Amino acid sequence: MKHHLLLVDDEKAYYDTLNENFSDYTISYAANFSEAKKAMDKHKIDLILMDWNLGSENGLDIVQKLKASLNTFKIPVIMLTGNKQESDVVEALNQGADDYVTKPFKADLLISKINANLRKYGLNKEKNFTLQNVNLDEDNFSVTMKGSTVKLRRKEFMMF
Repeated sequence: MKHHLLLVDDEKAYYDTLNENFSDYTISYAANFSEAKKAMDKHKIDLILMDWNLGSENGLDIVQKLKASLNTFKIPVIMLTGNKQESDVVEALNQGADDYVTKPFKADLLISKINANLRKYGLNKEKNFTLQNVNLDEDNFSVTMKGSTVKLRRKEFMMF
């Protein structure tokens, strides 16, 4: 099962690049925080790639909101940004980012950092869990019991 990444970046060209070259992942795109929240409500996001400069929004402010929320604090965030100063890296990591990659990026380095963060958060495990005759499907937010499937909202599913 593919891990689901969310790219939050005001430049859609980076999404196109990731989508073409990172076939081992499902990738969603958001240009701002509002779109990112909608994507996280719709999908089980395993990792977020966050740009620092999002036009009128600051990606680092969004990271702080994500890390302060009970619903999203466990989602690893990698800053994917053109800010190359060491002080920017230090600030991002101190504000809650889990890792930092500068643009333009090398695909192999970014993939390695994505995989390392997924391992660190234990997200490289199977996303379906079955106990006796109950199956929990984390990708679809559904519960199946005795052949009958119930689709839940993300928040309802996370209560399991």
